[in-house]
Amino acid sequence: MILLADGGSTSVEWCLIDKGTRVIQVFTKGANPFFRTREDIGEELARDLKPSVDRYKVDSVLFFG
Repeated sequence: MILLADGGSTSVEWCLIDKGTRVIQVFTKGANPFFRTREDIGEELARDLKPSVDRYKVDSVLFFG
């Protein structure tokens, strides 16, 4: 499975894709390191993204920002 992210300064759309089919979709705040710290982004991903994808085997992450 591929975790695909389309990220900007205001939001990031995360889609878990398996064989061309979207399994889940999650939205988080923007991940621009100019405006947010590494720790802040990491805490949010652990809280808001990780629980949604934890039960799946993610083979790769593709982040487009």
